[in-house]
Amino acid sequence: MQFKLFNSMVLSIMLFIVSLSMVVGVAIQDGLSLDTSLDGFEGYAIKPMTFEGTIGGIPVKDEGSIDEIIGRMEVNYPGLTANLTALDVQKEHSILKARDQKIGILCCPVAGTDWYGATQHTIEDGIKYLNRVTGYCGADAHTCSRVSCSYSAAIWLCNFRDNHMLATCSWIGTFAQDIINKCAHYSDDKDTPNVCGEEFDDENFRVIVRHDDSNGC
Repeated sequence: MQFKLFNSMVLSIMLFIVSLSMVVGVAIQDGLSLDTSLDGFEGYAIKPMTFEGTIGGIPVKDEGSIDEIIGRMEVNYPGLTANLTALDVQKEHSILKARDQKIGILCCPVAGTDWYGATQHTIEDGIKYLNRVTGYCGADAHTCSRVSCSYSAAIWLCNFRDNHMLATCSWIGTFAQDIINKCAHYSDDKDTPNVCGEEFDDENFRVIVRHDDSNGC
């Protein structure tokens, strides 16, 4: 028992060091803006997520959270969202798991941030959206992009790389689900669970779940 606890503490320390090393000293490219009010995102530009794929069988190339993109599609194609169903992505995820290694989760409080819990069921709604589109969610180099957000519950994607990154949107959703599985908890004054945390990937990105009351959420 003590050995397992020690290993857990070592992993948390290592992930925190990795997080710092990926943030400190990051250069901001020309033309990118940094929102310094978002603690925990220092060193990253904040830009809209990119999406390229299909929604309800319709080709889409757009920017913004998946909620915003689907909302715009609903305006152009009334009734579209009512017909969206979860896709069978198990085979795809099995391939990704073999190639793309998740390396650990930190639950809030995360040192150096002011993050706190988002309502779990709202995050789960965001995951459902990600599972109902076929395509890639992306973030520019050294950028954090909001993947999903509604009712102040957000999923973020942060890219540590020197180039634009893409991952299937449903794969990003599995990170949010992992964070729910490990970090969800009940607050004293809440009758529904909250969740807050981040998960790291060895392909140099991380996914964050947290409360977010900034514009557009």
